[in-house]
Amino acid sequence: MADELDFAMSKFLANCSPREFNAYPTYGYVFSMVLSVSSRIFVGESYCRNEEWLQVISAYLSEVVTTAKALRPYHPILRPLFRPFLAPKGRMSGIMKKAEQILLPAIKDRQESYSEHLDLLQFLVDTSPDGKIMPIILKLLVLTSAALHTSTMAAVNALYDMCSRPEHIESLRNEAVATLQADNQSWQFSTIKQLKQLDSFMKESLRLSDSSEIPTGMYINIAAGPMSRDPTFYDEPNTFDPGRFHRPSAGSEKATPQPEYEFTGIERGNVVWGNGRLTCPGRWYASAMNKLIIASLLVRYEIKFPEGQATRPQSIYSDGTAIPSPTQEILLREHPQSSLARV
Repeated sequence: MADELDFAMSKFLANCSPREFNAYPTYGYVFSMVLSVSSRIFVGESYCRNEEWLQVISAYLSEVVTTAKALRPYHPILRPLFRPFLAPKGRMSGIMKKAEQILLPAIKDRQESYSEHLDLLQFLVDTSPDGKIMPIILKLLVLTSAALHTSTMAAVNALYDMCSRPEHIESLRNEAVATLQADNQSWQFSTIKQLKQLDSFMKESLRLSDSSEIPTGMYINIAAGPMSRDPTFYDEPNTFDPGRFHRPSAGSEKATPQPEYEFTGIERGNVVWGNGRLTCPGRWYASAMNKLIIASLLVRYEIKFPEGQATRPQSIYSDGTAIPSPTQEILLREHPQSSLARV
C-alpha cells in the first residue's frame, strides 16, 4: 500500500515545491490515491497502473451510479421498460467487455498455473467454483467500486475538518513523523495502528459528517446525523472535539481507547459502518488506507485552505447522502522538514 501511494503521490503532486503553495482538487486527489492503492491490493502490481484498467473502474462506478439514479424513482416492475431510454445496457456491456479484454490474460494465466499473487484477483480465481471469467470480473469491479467513494468521502471530510481547524495539524503531523521514525521510516500496519490522535480525529470527523444512505432492497435512510449529535450518546455532541476518542482511561496516564472508540469501532450512536451482522467487513482496510493517505500528506506537506477561507465547504445532499464538496481545493507546499519523514 505504501509503495503504491508513494508512486501515486509523486505523480499527482509532481509540481509541488517548498517555495510556494499549489492548489489541488481535494476530492480528485483523494479519489486518485484510493483508486491507486486499492488497485494494487485488488489486481496486483502488474495491472494496478494500467491506465485502461483504472478508466474501466471509474467508468463502471459512474455507470452504476447513473443507472441507479435514473431508475430508482420508478417501481421495480417498470424499470426494465424504462431502462433502454434512461440507462441503455449497451454502455455497461461496453465497460464489461473492456474489463474482460484487459484481465482475461491474467485470469487465464492464474487458472492454468500455480500462483502466489497476494491480491483480491487471485482470491477470486481460487474461489471461483466454475472458473467462469465474467463472474470473477464482475465481483472484482463491485468490490473495487465499493472501496472507492465511501473511503474517499471519509478522507476528504477529515481533510476539510483539518483545514478548518489548523491548530490541530501540527500535533497530528508530529505524531505521524514520530511514529514513522520509530518504525525505521517504513509504513507498516503496526505503524498505522499507532496513529491514535489521527484515529480519533478521523472518527470525530466521521461522526459529524452527516448521514449515510443504506439501501436494502428498498429506499431506506437511517438518521445517522441526529444520532451522532444526540447528547444521550455524546457529551457536547455539536462540538468538534478531535480528542474525543483518545483520552486516558480512568486511573491511567496513557490514552488507550476501547475498541468501540477506535475509528473502526461501533459505539452507541454510531451507525456509519452499519450494525449487527451487516456491519461493514472492510472497515479495517478502509481505516488503514485512509490513515496512510492522510498521514503521508501530513509528513510531507503543509496543508491549508485557499487564502481567506476559514470554514469547510457545505456538503452536497443527493438522494439522502451527504457528499463533501467535490470542487473544493486545498493548498499544498512541501514541508521544510519533509526529509525527516521520507519513506
